[in-house]
Amino acid sequence: MVYSFSFMKWVSVLEKRLYLTYLYDIYSVLLTERQKTIFELYYFNDYSLQEIGDDFSISKQGVRSSLLQSEKYLQDYENKLMLFKKQEKRNNLCDSVLKLADFNSLNSVKEIKIIEEIKTIEKIKTIIEELKSV
Repeated sequence: MVYSFSFMKWVSVLEKRLYLTYLYDIYSVLLTERQKTIFELYYFNDYSLQEIGDDFSISKQGVRSSLLQSEKYLQDYENKLMLFKKQEKRNNLCDSVLKLADFNSLNSVKEIKIIEEIKTIEKIKTIIEELKSV
């Protein structure tokens, strides 16, 4: 399937928006009340820059500056603390363990060979060790 450039740009915008809201969920306590309110109005309540500016008696450019500053702070916090990245890694590792432990995909438990069990146990040990280090 071939996507047009404008579609890919749209996907990229949505991914960025989703990423920023994840960061906000983690780090919002580190923002000022004003930054939080402006961020929430724009990203969660879908207010325009003009509507937010009218509410705060500031220009659209002032609102945009506040949003950019908040986005920068959220990204800086993530770059230093990496809480989102670590959470993603934990989720991926947990998914790996669940896949390894999914016996529903097997026709019967008797089909499990000793060698496969040992490999699975070794993989689980590796994943658990990675989880400990996160």
